[in-house]
Amino acid sequence: YGNTDLQYERAHFVLTTDTQTYVTDRYNDSIYRYPSSDAARPNDPTGKFDRNFSQPSGAAYYAPDDDLFIADIGNNRIVVTDKDGVFKRDWQPAAPPAQMNAPHDIAIGPPSEGSKLYITDTAANRMVIFERNESYVGEFSVDDEDPTSCAFDSQYRLYVTHKALGMVFIHELDDLDNPRKVLIEDGVKPKQINIGPNDEVLIATSESDGGTEFGAVRIYANLNEDSNNSYCAVANLVPLDGEPASREAYGVDVDPVNKYLWVTDGPREAGGQGGHVYVYVFDSSLIPTPTPEPTPTPEPTATPPETPEPTATPTASSVR
Repeated sequence: YGNTDLQYERAHFVLTTDTQTYVTDRYNDSIYRYPSSDAARPNDPTGKFDRNFSQPSGAAYYAPDDDLFIADIGNNRIVVTDKDGVFKRDWQPAAPPAQMNAPHDIAIGPPSEGSKLYITDTAANRMVIFERNESYVGEFSVDDEDPTSCAFDSQYRLYVTHKALGMVFIHELDDLDNPRKVLIEDGVKPKQINIGPNDEVLIATSESDGGTEFGAVRIYANLNEDSNNSYCAVANLVPLDGEPASREAYGVDVDPVNKYLWVTDGPREAGGQGGHVYVYVFDSSLIPTPTPEPTPTPEPTATPPETPEPTATPTASSVR
């Protein structure tokens, strides 16, 4: 998507739900909304909404209350709308420790702990936690390196990307200050992270190959300290006709209904500037399903040879 009829200034992060897909347009200060039931209609969003945003970024949806939480970078606030973009409320804490500095992304924690909001507070080099009613809960440091995006898997492990480091931190909720740190690969800059229907880890990246930069989506069965062990696939984004070959992927998510893979991408101009002007929608069945590492077959145990029965030695009385 993205032409003269529907021109993105900088298509940024993606959020998919059972009924809607949202694409934040960071430089156009807007959000585009598409029906998840029909991703094949180009340039036909069901709505575009602007709630006085200044660089909207990541979002998370809490279905029980029909609350769509949106990180608004330039206003250092969280905006809450319903699924159709109708404004409900916002909050913009003005004093520490709740005050935010360029919040980028939001993930919703486990229901057993009240479905709290975990927010990448990027310029403050931390993750900050709020109740959904705006109450500040706490924070934890992420090594003074700008956190970019965050997502929970089905076991409620928290994944946080660090673009500058080329790493993903994996936090256990009972030990948030001591994450596992996974280096994706030299020259790879991870942007948005999301979790697929089978707990695949999906990461939008910009990469470099011999000096040529390109956008890609990396898919892992799991991530650990040695990411090569769980590496599954890279889907390189092919430039559209007439567009520069150097491209950069920024957002990624999977529609849970149709399994469409949504990716934001676009050309980069000299100096690394330029808008991400396209949104791609892939049939995710074209991308290999992550396969766990095979379990090694144990070597068979050698059976010791049988000891022959001793032969009886004739006695003198038996010789005739």
